[in-house]
Amino acid sequence: MKISEKTKRLFWAKVTVRDADECWLWGNSTMNSGYGNFWSPSHGRPVGARQMSFMIEVGAIPEGLCVLHNCDNKLCCNPAHLRLGTKKENTADMFKRGRNPDLKGEKNHSKLTDEKVMDLRRRWADGESQYSLGRAFGINPSTAYRIASGQRWTHLPVIARH
Repeated sequence: MKISEKTKRLFWAKVTVRDADECWLWGNSTMNSGYGNFWSPSHGRPVGARQMSFMIEVGAIPEGLCVLHNCDNKLCCNPAHLRLGTKKENTADMFKRGRNPDLKGEKNHSKLTDEKVMDLRRRWADGESQYSLGRAFGINPSTAYRIASGQRWTHLPVIARH
């Protein structure tokens, strides 16, 4: 996709460009994740700021690849700090750099809490069906089964069914 000069001007007006080796910070809206978010007139939709920087300065992003930060700064748009990589490489970088949050259970923005999961497991152990548990906890019956049987929420103890 060709990126118009107007889109380029609008984009770079929202970036604090510094020395070549420094982070160039995005100064406008962000996504919930903290990454920069740019409404691209050329695309007719929002595009991540790091992706937009890469597309303007380097070129298209091949399908199946992501734009990764070398600097670990979510707001950085310096093309010298950006590179292409796979989702697998991005995840490996996250763990290598110690940015892997503990996203078990309720820390993973779940509608359930550790307490509710233990209640679900007690009710399962007492013979309640996965369908009834699904309705009671507002989740899919197959998810209720996976939680009750210990396939999900693995950090909590499983209660044997009677």
